[in-house]
Amino acid sequence: MLLIKKALALSWMLALSLTAIIVPSYWLSTEVDRQRSLLESGYHLIVTKSYHGYWPGSVVIGMGLLLATIGLVIYQYKPKLYPIILKASTYICIVGIGALLAGPFTASLYWSQVALARGYTQCDDYPLLGRDRVHMNIWSKDPATCDDSRVARMLSSTSDEDLLRVHRLIESEQGVKFKDLGFK
Repeated sequence: MLLIKKALALSWMLALSLTAIIVPSYWLSTEVDRQRSLLESGYHLIVTKSYHGYWPGSVVIGMGLLLATIGLVIYQYKPKLYPIILKASTYICIVGIGALLAGPFTASLYWSQVALARGYTQCDDYPLLGRDRVHMNIWSKDPATCDDSRVARMLSSTSDEDLLRVHRLIESEQGVKFKDLGFK
């Protein structure tokens, strides 16, 4: 019975630690790809999100949990190694917590620099969304778009579909302006 309990505990810890590594890694890669493609899209209005900055810290914590789980197995066979593994897994988890706290700030700083380099200006979230967002920044190629009430009505959320609708609106307005001036 004791062996079954140990096997179940080991299985549970392995599943938990591997989930803490695999799931955040997947979310991080998909969100970074989405952010990059949005910045390269040339949309007039984009939204950068930094909540994915939590995922690297989660992965490091998952690795610390995995090492602790391996340490529990090793404890049964070589008890003298357990304190070393426990200390190492504790340090890894502490580094993971630090990365968890610093990640969103780092992600926000990185995406802000990329957006500025691509010619975007940061907008205030409140006029466009009716609320401030913690892990989100709205960027526009034209600062006048930041205060446009029609754009604010179109942005019910910050989904890619809403951003595409805003982009199409601005493109159609610019097309009309160019047509009126005789450039098209």
